[in-house]
Amino acid sequence: MIENLLREDLEPLEEAEGYQQMFVAAAAENRTLTPADIAAKIGKPESYVRLRLRLLSSIAEVQDALRKQRITVSHAVELARLDKSVQKDLLKFCLFERWGEKRAECVSLSELRRHIASHVMLGLAEAPFDTKNPLLIPEAGACVDCSKRTGNATMLFSNVKQGDVCTHRPCFEAKVTRHLDVTVEQLMASNKPVVRISDSYSRGSNMPADVLPNSQYNVVKKGKSCEHSKIGV
Repeated sequence: MIENLLREDLEPLEEAEGYQQMFVAAAAENRTLTPADIAAKIGKPESYVRLRLRLLSSIAEVQDALRKQRITVSHAVELARLDKSVQKDLLKFCLFERWGEKRAECVSLSELRRHIASHVMLGLAEAPFDTKNPLLIPEAGACVDCSKRTGNATMLFSNVKQGDVCTHRPCFEAKVTRHLDVTVEQLMASNKPVVRISDSYSRGSNMPADVLPNSQYNVVKKGKSCEHSKIGV
């Protein structure tokens, strides 16, 4: 199996499947095997083996694009190390223009990384909620312990310098929403006048009916208020 994995013409997914077979064989023999053990056998860094194995957790569309060489293995790794919920949209970005026209060639790796940094990753240091609170959304747990935090998966995100970055935007946004709900609930329980507001100028189709867009409220300057003022959340 090792000899097969050292072939020069080995496809990335075939290589990943070979590593997986080694784990299956070791388990059948009740033998311990780690990515570090495989890395030592093939003369590669442990991170290399882990990233190859990660390809197998990517969605079918990403694997198919890699097999057909529509994307490179580096592009596939960038997508595979992120949550499956965002991989399809990122693959579309790689292969299609903004208006749905097929690109002449796949976007560059650096362009894909910039897109991920601006559209997927979120700095936890700027989060409005307590990232150490495991009860905000119990099933998600605390951000500081989450496997989707780059600082907890350094081998997968070795190129991300900041360790306190969330790679799962849907979860982050759900926590922001829950944090706002809790804040409103607490203010209302204290009999304080409160209103939900948005910084969007107009009301979008997804904006809840009880949220005021920017065009429907005025911000009271610090130190000034009146009997009609409310706390905006």
